[in-house]
Amino acid sequence: MRNIYLILIGLLVLTVNCSEEFTDVDPIGSLNDAQLANPTGVELLLTGAYSVLDAGRNGGIGNGWGRSADNWVADVASDDAHKGSTDGDQPDLYELELFNWQTGNGYFMARWEVLFAGVNRSNAVINLIASSETPASFIVEEAQAKFLRGHYNFELKKHFDNVPNITEVNASELNYNVANAGAIMDSDFSSNGFMKRTGSGSYTVDNSTFLTSSSTLSAANLSGTINNSRLPTSIDLGSSGEMKAKNFQTSGQSNRLTSAGFSAYHNTGFEGLSIVKSSTGWGTALFIHRLSSAGTGNIGEFQYNNSFVGSINTNGSTTTFNGGSDYRLKQDVENISDGLGKIKSLRPVKFRWKNNPNSYDSGFIAHEVQETGYYNNLVTGVKDEMREKNDDPNQQEPVYQGVDYSKFTPMLVAALKEISDKVDALDARMTSLENT
Repeated sequence: MRNIYLILIGLLVLTVNCSEEFTDVDPIGSLNDAQLANPTGVELLLTGAYSVLDAGRNGGIGNGWGRSADNWVADVASDDAHKGSTDGDQPDLYELELFNWQTGNGYFMARWEVLFAGVNRSNAVINLIASSETPASFIVEEAQAKFLRGHYNFELKKHFDNVPNITEVNASELNYNVANAGAIMDSDFSSNGFMKRTGSGSYTVDNSTFLTSSSTLSAANLSGTINNSRLPTSIDLGSSGEMKAKNFQTSGQSNRLTSAGFSAYHNTGFEGLSIVKSSTGWGTALFIHRLSSAGTGNIGEFQYNNSFVGSINTNGSTTTFNGGSDYRLKQDVENISDGLGKIKSLRPVKFRWKNNPNSYDSGFIAHEVQETGYYNNLVTGVKDEMREKNDDPNQQEPVYQGVDYSKFTPMLVAALKEISDKVDALDARMTSLENT
């Protein structure tokens, strides 16, 4: 009986002590996500993802020389490099030289292995960040990991074309047999502020198209300088963007837009257009050219609130500057009275401009014309008006008045007709006196 009790006690002890928790202890010296989910750990894993760039990876399958990031092996196939030695030396490289390689070629296998190692390390960084308590604090590191993954996928696309698309999701699930749906590096190059692309298009390995005509660049996702002509049809500069270019041109043209229109607009109304000439080269600041193939007509039109107010027109020999004058634009039409008196209220003066004092000019003083009360529509601005400077609101700058001299013409015609009527009356009176 005593032996039976001892056996029961032994079984009870074993049942209590032999639980699964005994096997859940991490091996001494190992690392897990919980230990690495901090700035130091993320940085270490990210450094590992970067290290694949120089193919500095020991072991693995295939020929170690084939892991080189500079793709020197392809130079053998292109005759930029020669294998050398005997035919039996480096048989895998000899296959490339003869364009007669097998799918198990050691150089290809090595390149495949090292690039997917880069994808795997990049995914490890992304998953580690996602498992941390503050993923938002690793935005820069996540962007770098995704960009690296995009680079490795880009290299895989160059070498092997249709390769599996291994993201952080299927990598954590150990599901690697996932076909890609096209340009698999797009999402990585568009993440967290590198470059955003919407619409269709492709990234290529040569100097042809980086962004297609269906693409869009957004100021929120684009920084730096674009130094080439491979641009999309739409560029959104946001509320404070700036675009600088020597030329806006259509394909195959130089320094001019000859087969396309150029539109600058604001969705609630265009705010302004400034043309600044800063050097003496090519003397004209604004050049407008209407080709003979377009016929004669307007070379510029002005509107206010969607209604015509003026134009610049050419007949092929000269230019006219036209204000709106169509009867359909006018109402309350009356003859001008006392044109001569209104002309006599003006004070013609001669003067020298302060910014060009070397010669005299003639004209009127704007506020004096305004003060006659007859020419308000000819004068712009208010005497001694000031405004805040655009670049320094604490400073004031003058708002200068202007006079449209061409609009004196109706008043001059009215005054001339009055003088003509008086001359006719005097002639009639003199004729009457001579006949008496």
